[in-house]
Amino acid sequence: MTELTRWTSLKDRAAALRDHLPSDFCKLAMDGAITVASQDIPLRGNFFAAAMREVVSMALHANAPDEAVMNTPGFTLERGQERPTQAQRFAYWARAGLDPTFVEERLPVDITPAVTLGKDALRELSKRVHVREGTHVHEEQAVLELVDASLTALETVFAAAEEARGAIIEALAEEINDETFDAFVTETLAAVDELATHHSIEAVWVGDVQVRQASPD
Repeated sequence: MTELTRWTSLKDRAAALRDHLPSDFCKLAMDGAITVASQDIPLRGNFFAAAMREVVSMALHANAPDEAVMNTPGFTLERGQERPTQAQRFAYWARAGLDPTFVEERLPVDITPAVTLGKDALRELSKRVHVREGTHVHEEQAVLELVDASLTALETVFAAAEEARGAIIEALAEEINDETFDAFVTETLAAVDELATHHSIEAVWVGDVQVRQASPD
């Protein structure tokens, strides 16, 4: 794959992520980060790191705010901390804010890769923000790897969160279907019995179940 092709691929991935970012400013920062990284200018990797670190941080805090994370069942602050750690925020975000025990026991979702990649990406970006002689990032391969790792981290966390939401919505849909059947048997069927003494029920099914919103509450 040529460098031009790799940049095209990275820009396409960044564009796909834009719709998931929490604000117009966050999208602007993402655009700026990708633009400066793809230009042949000194310190471009460091400039990218400064902007992209803020993108990841803004997305992290928007999807895992202090109060919500701290209200998670079983949550405890790490020793010496007054706010949730990055790992705790990434974990909350990756499981879509759901009870960690419920996710672990009931849903086929592994959030470990998302948490690990998210932490690693922020750590690597933070290292590149502070520019010193010998720490600047300009070489094409190094910049490409930095951009790729950053985008991969965001993609993985978003994907884990969507997987958790999808799993819980599917579980809710099945529960709704079961409750509907129970309601039919215990309520509707009894009413039919009063109106028609001779009748038969061939089948009961729910044609369509839609869960329009799911939240930790």
